[in-house]
Amino acid sequence: MKLVLAAALLTAHFTATSVTGTASRTCGTVTATSATYSGTGTTIVAHSTIDASSGMGVVTGTLQTATLTTTFSAVYDHGAISGTASGHEGPRTLVASISAVFSPTAGFTHGVLGGRGSGGLAVLGRGCGAPRQLHQAQGTIRAVNAGEITIGGLTCEVPPALAMKVAANYPAGSWAAISCSVANGQATLVTIRAKK
Repeated sequence: MKLVLAAALLTAHFTATSVTGTASRTCGTVTATSATYSGTGTTIVAHSTIDASSGMGVVTGTLQTATLTTTFSAVYDHGAISGTASGHEGPRTLVASISAVFSPTAGFTHGVLGGRGSGGLAVLGRGCGAPRQLHQAQGTIRAVNAGEITIGGLTCEVPPALAMKVAANYPAGSWAAISCSVANGQATLVTIRAKK
């Protein structure tokens, strides 16, 4: 699968015709099928429910490449699917249209994720990560050493960039206000200031 980016719009073409792990169940004219479909750099795990009498149905699943992971839901109409996909391309959020020729026994051909055709567009959101969680405390410094500072119930790791400042200016028993970022359960000192 090749991704083409232009001003945050995405078009990706895919084919996945190698079919494995097929399981099917038929109830009257409706057949439900689950299978894994593979193509060059693309793996799709799909579940289809198709009514043979109307030629209509639903196809849902996941589409994955080396950099792209999406889930999709699509309408099946006489051998073609059209729907929406959402997920991530690297750190960026992806919302896209998805279309393809589809057969539960033969897989996906002429697949398009996004693009400006009749299927619609795909948009990649700007990746910025989760907002930083800050904890703050002010008051008398209860404990301070080369690696940590404690005010009230908040203990923060002192990063090397602030270690000299803390050691020289903030002894235990003095007053300070601190802000610490929290990541993976660890609080790290971001700012420290003395009483104004």
